[in-house]
Amino acid sequence: MKTLSLLLFLALPLLLVACAAPEVGSSNEAADEKESDRDIYTKGRAFPDMSARRPELRPEAVPARVRYVLVDDATVNAVADQLDAAIQARDTAIFGDTLFVLPGAWDVLKVNGARKVPDVTPISAFDLNSPDAARRGAFASKTEAIAALAEAFFNAATSEGGYTIRALRSGEMAEWWPFIPFDIEEPLYVVETEGGRYRLIVSCNREGEIGTLDELKALPVTY
Repeated sequence: MKTLSLLLFLALPLLLVACAAPEVGSSNEAADEKESDRDIYTKGRAFPDMSARRPELRPEAVPARVRYVLVDDATVNAVADQLDAAIQARDTAIFGDTLFVLPGAWDVLKVNGARKVPDVTPISAFDLNSPDAARRGAFASKTEAIAALAEAFFNAATSEGGYTIRALRSGEMAEWWPFIPFDIEEPLYVVETEGGRYRLIVSCNREGEIGTLDELKALPVTY
């Protein structure tokens, strides 16, 4: 199966934006408004009051070079509850129609039951600090493949019994940033297993569907 090139992997955010672009002949104001909805934070810009969020869902300060996109507190709380309920019930319906499994998560899911998943497309992701070191991930759009990956995710999340759903810490943002070609955008969580074996990154849309998975401890330290 053909591996997606680095160029395609890096272009994915642009493709997603293009899919959401207004129709020909419509006003550009809609596109401008859409971009203005993305509340982007970088180093030195303090987060607003987050007292409406549960404490564990409040991210730490954004480090250098990282771009972090906030969404409203109610969405962050609600999607975290949906994620928790889905893990408890092993409900694969929380996954969307497509799923990107980035290299850290791919390594972890393979040892948690996803070694032989049908109909996945390999993707190559590159550490921007070490461009010669390609790492393999996977993309799935078939129902059976997503269901198999979801089961492996549930296995990993519950592998030590309990787990915590929380926001990213500053060091984790810096750790993950070199491996991704997109902004860190909420709703996004770390599912940390009780004994610390895994720190799974779970990226959702605002309706709560999971679209991207990664795992921090399986990635090389680059910061």
